[in-house]
Amino acid sequence: PESVRQGVTQVVGAVVGSAVGGAAGAASSLTQTAHNYVSHSPFASVRRTVSQENARLTNACGSACTAEDFRRIDLQMGALERAGNLNEIAQHSALTPEQARQLTQVVLELAPLYGNGEALAQLLTGKSSLTGEEASKLWAAVGLMPVVGGAFRKMVEPSAEMLSAVLRNSMYRDGGDPGILKQMLDAAAKNSTVNPSGAEVVLGRYIPGNPESYEQVARSRGATFFEMLDWKTVEGQIGTDKMWSINKAFLDQQASLGKSFLFTSDPSMSRAGSFTARERDHLLSLNYHVLEDSGGFYRAVKK
Repeated sequence: PESVRQGVTQVVGAVVGSAVGGAAGAASSLTQTAHNYVSHSPFASVRRTVSQENARLTNACGSACTAEDFRRIDLQMGALERAGNLNEIAQHSALTPEQARQLTQVVLELAPLYGNGEALAQLLTGKSSLTGEEASKLWAAVGLMPVVGGAFRKMVEPSAEMLSAVLRNSMYRDGGDPGILKQMLDAAAKNSTVNPSGAEVVLGRYIPGNPESYEQVARSRGATFFEMLDWKTVEGQIGTDKMWSINKAFLDQQASLGKSFLFTSDPSMSRAGSFTARERDHLLSLNYHVLEDSGGFYRAVKK
C-alpha cells in the first residue's frame, strides 16, 4: 500500500542521513559512551551486529587497549553500522546508484580489517556462512574482486539493482544475472592486458626467470600479453573456472581486434586441460587455425 511505501521511504531517508552524512550526520544520529561505541541504528539487527562485533574487538584488545585502539574500533564500528544500514535499506527498497557506491566505499574501508572476503561478506549480510559462489556474487554486484590480504580490486561500477537483489538473497536463490559477473570478469581481463596496442598476442608457458617465458617473449617483441601478478591469490578467492573465464575474456577481446596469436611452443603438445591447451581450443572455436612459424613459434590466425 502507498502508506506503507511512504513509511518505508521515510525510514530509509532517515537512515541515509545517519549512514552517509559524514561527521555532521553522525553527530545528529549517533552517540557513543567513552571507549564503547553505541549504535543508534533504527534497525535492531544492525544494532545487534555492531554490539557483538564491538564486544569481540574490545575483548580481544583487553586491558592492553589504548585510547588509539578504542578510537580505531569506534571508526570500524561506524563503518560497519553504515554498511548494515545500507544492507537493511536494500531489504525494503532497491538501493540507488549512490547508495551502491557508498556501500562499495564502506567495503573498501573494512576490507583491510578482516582476513578474507568471505568473513567480511558474512558480517555484511548477517549470514552465518556463505559459499564461495555466494560471496563471489556479492563482490561482483559491488564491483570488487577480493585479492591478497583481505584487500579488494575495483573492477566496475557497482550495480545498484543486482546489489539490492544479492542483499535480499534473491540472487543466491535464483542464481542471479550472469551479466554482472561477466562484466566483472571482462574488466579483470582488460586490467590484466599488458601493451594493448601490440599488433600480436603472445601465449604460452610461464617460466620464472627464463627468457623463453611467454611474457619475456612478448616484451621482446612489443606484443600484447596477459599478466595478473596476484594470480594465485585471486584464483584462491574465485576458483580456477572463473580464472579461465578471465583468460577466455582476454582472448575474445584480442580476437575482436583482429589480432593473431603467437604460441611460444606447439600448443597441440600441451597437457590436456592446461591453460595453453584451452587457449588453443578456444581459438579454434573462433575460426582460427594454428600454423608453424619461424623461431620455433606457432601462430594462430583467422581462416
